[in-house]
Amino acid sequence: MLIQPEQFALLPLASSAAPASGVTGKVTEARYYGREAPISVDVAEAGVLQVRALGTEPPADGDEVSLTVRGPVTAWPVRPAGAADPPGPADAENA
Repeated sequence: MLIQPEQFALLPLASSAAPASGVTGKVTEARYYGREAPISVDVAEAGVLQVRALGTEPPADGDEVSLTVRGPVTAWPVRPAGAADPPGPADAENA
């Protein structure tokens, strides 16, 4: 599954604006660079997700947050165990 870091909407869990849907997690690292803030959020169901907040001051390490996704998400089917990788451009050049 591919979700761009800037597609995540991140709100403090205690916020009245936090949606009922989505997942919750704990901020493990947040940096603030003025225009954007890269944030690492540990989500029990998915591991650590990289989130990019634009134009806002990030939450503090340890804060509980709610995450939802804006826009389309790309997903690929699961490849069965032991299945061969499909041929790629490098394979055609070496044939």
